[in-house]
Amino acid sequence: MDAVALDSVCFRYAKAKEDALKNISLQIPRGSFFALLGENGAGKTTLMRLVCGRLLCSSGVLNYASDLQKNGQADLSQFGTLIENPGDYPRLTVLEYLEFFGKLYGVKNLGNRIREVLQGLDFQFDLNLKVGALSLGNRQKLQVARAVLHSPKILLLDEPAANLDPVARESLWNSLSRFRKEQNATLVVSSHILPELDKYATHYAVLKKGCIAMQGSVGYVADSSTLQIAKNDMDRAVALLKNAGIECKMPDESRLTTLYKKAMLG
Repeated sequence: MDAVALDSVCFRYAKAKEDALKNISLQIPRGSFFALLGENGAGKTTLMRLVCGRLLCSSGVLNYASDLQKNGQADLSQFGTLIENPGDYPRLTVLEYLEFFGKLYGVKNLGNRIREVLQGLDFQFDLNLKVGALSLGNRQKLQVARAVLHSPKILLLDEPAANLDPVARESLWNSLSRFRKEQNATLVVSSHILPELDKYATHYAVLKKGCIAMQGSVGYVADSSTLQIAKNDMDRAVALLKNAGIECKMPDESRLTTLYKKAMLG
């Protein structure tokens, strides 16, 4: 079952001479970790804005699962978003900031929920610190916490790991993957760091100049003569295969990198 399905969707900004999105047909499966890929200006952010209802398509149809809509439109209470330069209210404390959005969404037991979210995302904040005093990385963490605070059924995150150090990025991806599995949520994530996404993504789409260049399941990358094995201890897996007389080699690049290159060169 799809959380969101787009059928021949086009979108054009006011006064633009051509469509920013052209004939987009795309399925986002429920419960998937969906990687939205493409070069700068390909239309990823615009597509996210359409999916969450911030923009209305010029033509075509967006269909939502029954629990993600009201009267055929996106039910914003079920969406968590981090899409481009959200306001961060610099004069509020971290606690005041999260309380503001928690009350906006009607979150029950808000104090407990804030502590639960910060702990679950492995974020360490001084709750009395002003948002404006946070580093760029910590502001980004706060925005992710804000996006998941009301337990949305679908998350749309545009470069959520921006400004984070390598350790913090890995912790973020792990936390988001855990959130998806525990909440049976759908994640739509845009990032240029493909090897990191590769570990978690289940499905993908590549946008190129406003069009879908390629889409599908991340597992189907190799050609028909290649056997792929997903294994945490890859070195040991390779050794076992070699001992059994099976020739194998480690991939030179991530699956998403392979897909992305095929789409961009195709």
